[in-house]
Amino acid sequence: MHRGEAEVPAPGPGTPQNTPAPAPAPERGSEKVGPTRLSGAWTAAVVAIVLVVAMLIFILQNGQEVHISFVSAHGHLPLGVAMLFSAVVGAAIVVGCGAARILQLRRVAKRRSRPSAPALVMAPAMAPVPPPAGPAIPTLPPAAEPPPPA
Repeated sequence: MHRGEAEVPAPGPGTPQNTPAPAPAPERGSEKVGPTRLSGAWTAAVVAIVLVVAMLIFILQNGQEVHISFVSAHGHLPLGVAMLFSAVVGAAIVVGCGAARILQLRRVAKRRSRPSAPALVMAPAMAPVPPPAGPAIPTLPPAAEPPPPA
């Protein structure tokens, strides 16, 4: 017998054959609880703290001054700050592109979810339109069948 299984008595003369076996009692602490919003926030906070500490170590270890030139702007910044600044600008560009794509997809989804424009209302069945008056367009006679092969 395995742990957690209930012992099923053998049917005897006074026991009906189709009586279901009693369900095994759940073990204490065996219930699995899924992730919650608070656990997700806690995980995100821990990851953020680790990243901030790593960035601070990076900036402090790369403190030598470097000359920065961008278009017509020139200046001096610590190397760590300059690299962090460039990473932040790159991330902002990626976020901007992602936001533009999300907006584009939302517009397409909204357009597809709207009911289509009503079809043009056609006039009730009308009599066939007679051909225009005027000279008839000449037509060619049907082509003659080629002679049978000899």
